Amino acid sequence: MDPQRTTLAGPLPASSRQAARKSFAITNTYIKSTKKEIVSVHTSTPTVENLSFQIEQNQIYQGEVNILSIIDTNKDIMCCKYTEDVNEIAAGFNDGSMRVFSCNTGHCIHTLVDEETRAYPGPVTAIKHRPVSKANPITNMLLSSYVNGCIKCWKYKYDQCLYTIREKRQTLGL
Repeated sequence: MDPQRTTLAGPLPASSRQAARKSFAITNTYIKSTKKEIVSVHTSTPTVENLSFQIEQNQIYQGEVNILSIIDTNKDIMCCKYTEDVNEIAAGFNDGSMRVFSCNTGHCIHTLVDEETRAYPGPVTAIKHRPVSKANPITNMLLSSYVNGCIKCWKYKYDQCLYTIREKRQTLGL
């Protein structure tokens, strides 16, 4: 027996669109809800568990969510990544600079920019911390890719670029 459609194909009438509308939507930093419900927040950090909290209309957070710090910048953040010890978070900006913020205070503790990124600014497209293992015990290193084709390795505790790989095409990820 062939599978059958449960709804008709094509545009929906206004009454059906109203019924099919989602009960909540997440836009930027606001969580808007048409009724009170439970929303699960799943995080990708290794030390933070999944949280569930109740939301009401026009409230941003309510329940068991602890905001440790807020990072406020005057530039657009293109990407971000926790460091390997999850005590800092690195953010890549649209002007080619990277900043490392303390997760406890939200203050900028390192600014990563060199002469090349000042001369040829391009947005940071991805950040990744270098994996630490027994065979490779080097820590405090971040890799970053840029729209202009550069891939840089930063020793972020010393605000130093260790090496740069230059590609002839855009690098959008690591």
